[in-house]
Amino acid sequence: MITFLKNDADEDLETKAALELLHPKQHPIYMEYLEQKTIESHFAKSVDKISPDLYDMICDKDATIYRIKYFAKIEQDNFIDVVKKAKTPYMQWDIFFKEFHAELMNRLRLKYNP
Repeated sequence: MITFLKNDADEDLETKAALELLHPKQHPIYMEYLEQKTIESHFAKSVDKISPDLYDMICDKDATIYRIKYFAKIEQDNFIDVVKKAKTPYMQWDIFFKEFHAELMNRLRLKYNP
């Protein structure tokens, strides 16, 4: 499910499904990712959150607009603001991610709202 539409119940289902799919030896790593208490877990979360934005940067503009409207129920004219607001907190732990995310949001804004 797209991140903007998830609620607590969806998160619980996702966690349960992940733990069923993962080998039990990997459960502590996944839980570390969810708890966000280590630098490694912050890094993993940042990469997880920013990767769709990188995809949107290289993807065909019309395909991204369709995907955002269809799956996230967000209109083109404000989707960058919604993405930025939702993902910025996950970038604050590191100056590189913070600045890279800000620059990526600026470039996406130029691409999708010239």
